[in-house]
Amino acid sequence: MAKTTLHGREALKLLGFPVPATALGLIPSLLGQIGLRMLQRWLPHRFAVTDAAERDRRVWATQVLNRLTEIHIYSANALGCLDSGFRELNTVEPVGPTAELGKAYAVMAVVLGTVPPLKALARTWGTRAIAVTEAVPNAQAALSYVLCRVGVAELYDASWESAIDKLKRSATAARAAGDRRLHEEAEDVLGNVYAYAGRFAEARERYALLRPMAKISGNQQIHGWGHLGLSLIDLQQGLTESARDEMLAIEAWLGNGASASEILQARGQLALAYLRLGDLQRASEVADLVLGNLEKPAVAYWAQPPLMALSQVYLALWAHAPADPARQAEAQRKAKIACTAFANFGKIFPFGQPGALVWGGKFAAQSGKVDQARKLWTRAIDLADQLQMPMEAAQARREYGLSLAATDPERAVLLAEAVSRFEALGARWDRDQAAAA
Repeated sequence: MAKTTLHGREALKLLGFPVPATALGLIPSLLGQIGLRMLQRWLPHRFAVTDAAERDRRVWATQVLNRLTEIHIYSANALGCLDSGFRELNTVEPVGPTAELGKAYAVMAVVLGTVPPLKALARTWGTRAIAVTEAVPNAQAALSYVLCRVGVAELYDASWESAIDKLKRSATAARAAGDRRLHEEAEDVLGNVYAYAGRFAEARERYALLRPMAKISGNQQIHGWGHLGLSLIDLQQGLTESARDEMLAIEAWLGNGASASEILQARGQLALAYLRLGDLQRASEVADLVLGNLEKPAVAYWAQPPLMALSQVYLALWAHAPADPARQAEAQRKAKIACTAFANFGKIFPFGQPGALVWGGKFAAQSGKVDQARKLWTRAIDLADQLQMPMEAAQARREYGLSLAATDPERAVLLAEAVSRFEALGARWDRDQAAAA
């Protein structure tokens, strides 16, 4: 990604659209781009481009900016995402309706969707992205791209059915355009939506498609995504050894080519697998490899699986830590880092809130704050039911039930309901934890 960024900056300089090369330069640049966006909306006629050569130059620059924006997203560079995204939109808007304009609005829907006060604008721009692209002739590849990104933005708010519809349409458009990469992306994101919504069988089906697709395209990243997705579903359904093996199968890729976010997910899921297999030492060693990443703000939705996994790992390691005060304090510190990172993620991505409340509640309970924990679990139950996230709804009921005295009749009710819900999901490990209580 570093080489692509360097070449992209050089290309934009040659095209007459230079971008800041330092983090310090991003702040004034972003403010300037926001001001330009406002002027373009208020006085569009002043910025309209009619010269054919200028139009082409702007379209080419926008195509480069689109790649840079996506690199910033994958690199979790929040300021870079905003600056590059606004530049992309401001550069191509004066050209008029084009496939690149639709893609620019779609990327901004993804970026602004992570800024809570701007979510309404993100939804508006997502709708505009689709409308602009659908009006462009012979733009099936661009339409696939736009539908996939708008589907991602809808995932943030747990708008499952709308996101699924757009992602299916994205896959169809990609096939019509003959664009393998866009088809692979659409199937992977669709698998993610199903996974987060607790529809594990459908998620497994989508993730399983990625392996043969990657074999045809030769894309190691897509191959890795397939393993990451299947490992996630294995963990959710209690197939712990399979989850471990899926992660061990991609060690070579993780060491050469995988992004930091992909490594984070792989290590988090492998650590959780080791924990459930009873190997606390390996769980700790693997989790500690990525602990430092949790102290950086998560700006991408795909951080949810590793945050979920690492919160569970560090909470369990704390619960099993030796009685020595120093060891206990260190274990608690790590658990706090993981649970705080998950809580911060939930502030940006609403679909992350139920899980953050479940494991934040467990952190409070292990800290001796049982009343606070029960309040968090109550909120988790309500929110998970509202967002149609059955896995988190069952986990919150189980944790609340476990916190009650054995003689409290509500304990049996909550645990029985949790068992029933886990059964329906095929979540064997979680079911067994609730049934054994």
